[in-house]
Amino acid sequence: MAICGLRQLRWVALWALALGLSPLSAAAADFSAIPRPAENDHTAASLRNYQAALLAPYGGDYRKLPLAVKAAHFEWEIQNYFTSPWQQVHYKITLRDKVGRPPKMGLGADTSTWNGALLAALSYKYAVTKDRQTLQHISSLLRGLHFFQQVTEYPGLVARSVLQSEEPIHKNVHKYTDDDGTVYHFRSDPAKGTYNQLVGGYATLMLLVYQDLPAADQKLALEDLTAAVVHLLEHDYRLTDMDGKPTPYGDMTPVIGPQGVPFNAQVAYMIVATGMHFVPQDHPRRQKIERAFKRLRSKHHVYYSAPLKSFILPQKIGGSVLVKGMNDRNHVTNAAYVSLMLDLHQSARDQTEMDGTFLFRMGRTMFHSLRRIENEHNSLCNFMWCGLLSHPVVFQKIIQPEEQQRTGAQLNYLLYTGIEQLRRFRLDRFSTPGEVETVDYPVWVDESKPNSGYAWKNNPHSAWRSNGPAINQATCSIDYLHAYWLMRYYRLDELVQARQWHGEVLGK
Repeated sequence: MAICGLRQLRWVALWALALGLSPLSAAAADFSAIPRPAENDHTAASLRNYQAALLAPYGGDYRKLPLAVKAAHFEWEIQNYFTSPWQQVHYKITLRDKVGRPPKMGLGADTSTWNGALLAALSYKYAVTKDRQTLQHISSLLRGLHFFQQVTEYPGLVARSVLQSEEPIHKNVHKYTDDDGTVYHFRSDPAKGTYNQLVGGYATLMLLVYQDLPAADQKLALEDLTAAVVHLLEHDYRLTDMDGKPTPYGDMTPVIGPQGVPFNAQVAYMIVATGMHFVPQDHPRRQKIERAFKRLRSKHHVYYSAPLKSFILPQKIGGSVLVKGMNDRNHVTNAAYVSLMLDLHQSARDQTEMDGTFLFRMGRTMFHSLRRIENEHNSLCNFMWCGLLSHPVVFQKIIQPEEQQRTGAQLNYLLYTGIEQLRRFRLDRFSTPGEVETVDYPVWVDESKPNSGYAWKNNPHSAWRSNGPAINQATCSIDYLHAYWLMRYYRLDELVQARQWHGEVLGK
């Protein structure tokens, strides 16, 4: 069941077009008749041929392929090409030229980060479809996520990436030998973005999937989530590596004196609030989480400062020139969104009135972020904002009266560009040689670098100018799945104007 009736979509009248709902199906050709590559065939040629066959009914135009077909293809790719034997998804791989050889995987910088995003994507999918195979996929992913903590041998400390290898292949790596003698090397030094995406993924899982998981998976998810939250608290909001030193990019200090620290405040609060929302009362570490939650929300409300009372307002950081581009704007917007989801879920679960003060204060982070990036084609953030504001009470609590007309028009535009961006995802995400060109307009995803990893963190003004044929390195599409299933969760694809604009790829 969706939280707080948010999938009912009783949209406020301020939207520019009248909204009507009717069931949608992803109408498409019969793709089941197109044979996929053999199970042991991980060659680039066979994958390219299969993708060409999928596109053939549409004249080879990836922009005309139904979005549901893209989603199914990208998930199949992830399971058959990008998932390691230790059940972690590597977002970049190199395909082989000979049948029978598995893809080559590397020690990426942010593997665990984007596995957290995949957990959220699959959780939205399961909430929409109740598909048992998706539940099994989630169970497998949970075991892979657990392994990121297992290799560090410090509960709550999450590795960035893990690779099965007898010899270290990168400087600053650590060795881990499993009980069966298998040797792995891993990168540690997680960043705040790592924990932001991971805990956000666990929060979505716990809200939408947890009750349907097998008992062993429930226990695993809860323990790994709790360990990550407590690690942050026990080290005073500084992610701390195996040598006892803070990691270079892991400082999440949420408050200094009475002042919330911009960016850190929303991320730290979301992590603590997730622990508070799900850790049982009888858990031995519950008291530590409760103290932190009361400090961040009741004593300081670190994520919001009243105008004129502070020089830097935490809630405006997503729209500020002080943040490091779209990467940080994406993270802070995600953190605020998850925090709002948690509160709305608790209100629905306990049948209590929504906390309008909190909705306004945390909602202003998203308000300022989306004003800043509204022209930058960020489907994920667009759909988060459209979905949250689909509930009329939430809309009224967050959006002030003088902002409502402008925000209504914004929501239409965000919906249009969000779906258009999904249309523009190429089925083929093979890398090409070339160079980056900075342009004065926001590029679409098919103009950006093919191997960028996760589109919603990319500089929207970086265009990729290819100067040669594609190579065998490929990037998976966790980013597409995250945005697509979020859109489906809120049933944004069923809105009448979405069908008017994009009906050919949404279904009839």
